[in-house]
Amino acid sequence: MTTETKKLPIIDSSVLIPRKEKSAIPALDVFFCFDDAFCLPTGISALSVLKNNKELPLNIHLVGVDISEQNLDYFRRLDCAPNSEVLFHSLTAQECQKLTANRSTLHIPPSSFIRIFLPELFPEIKKMLYLDGDTLCVGSLQELADLDLQDRLAAVVLDIKAKDGSSIRHGRRDFNSGMMLINVMPYLESDIAQKTLTVLENNRQYKSPDQMALNDALEERRIILPKKFNFIQELTVHGEQDESRPTDSVIVHYANRSKPWTEAFSTNLYQKYYSASPWRNFPKDLVYKKDPNSIKKYALWQFKNKEFGKFNKLLLIYLSVLLERKRRKFSKQFSR
Repeated sequence: MTTETKKLPIIDSSVLIPRKEKSAIPALDVFFCFDDAFCLPTGISALSVLKNNKELPLNIHLVGVDISEQNLDYFRRLDCAPNSEVLFHSLTAQECQKLTANRSTLHIPPSSFIRIFLPELFPEIKKMLYLDGDTLCVGSLQELADLDLQDRLAAVVLDIKAKDGSSIRHGRRDFNSGMMLINVMPYLESDIAQKTLTVLENNRQYKSPDQMALNDALEERRIILPKKFNFIQELTVHGEQDESRPTDSVIVHYANRSKPWTEAFSTNLYQKYYSASPWRNFPKDLVYKKDPNSIKKYALWQFKNKEFGKFNKLLLIYLSVLLERKRRKFSKQFSR
């Protein structure tokens, strides 16, 4: 590990929900990294992990960047089994800049790249399970808790095949980095964090930069897990595709723009956890990040169902989003 301690960001750690019962079974350390805008889905994902693993002792680590006290309070209300605990590790975006201090060409949101540095930030942990906030745990993690990683850097699931062939590079298929079971000591000894940053600097054309860079850094030192541990679920408007997921699925990953915590792509499966969460009374956004393609799909769905009033409203929203994006693009070009 070449990253100097002085270059690591300052972390303010606290216990949000303490463990009430000790267990002879080692706890599985589960990590989420997120910013203030991604609290709701991250919280629901954490809730699903706790809800489906009540017999397995867990340490839920919430690594948050610039999280408001108001949002943090909702995490304190998670339903947590007595043998598990929930911890919060607070970082600021300014502190996170220490991780890329000598790499001025990198412009990646801290909540996106902080996962690369988890082993360096928490070197005392032997094995950690990282999950993206847009996942849902629907089964037991016991198999992952028991998995012996030996000298491998991580256990991962292969990504779905991209239509443009970009998921197959260097003679191997990329894994999806939304779920990684990381072997901390070998990861540190191989200096994976710095190798990943170097790859990012030298390959700015990557479409999924942090994921592709992690694949390059880990190379072949990985264990390929069955897809049940990171089942990539695509959704259509009110399509309920996650109801027909493989029956052995453990982790469902809503990896594209069709997010089930939005009005357009809500599903019964996700709603079950949404309704049981502290965020149950939060109003749902129309689509994720005002994505125009998602708005268009929702408008066409309303038209198909003869909801012409809603179709017209969505059409106006769609046009206004496109105009705003063009205005921003023009302003950026004009300011250069």
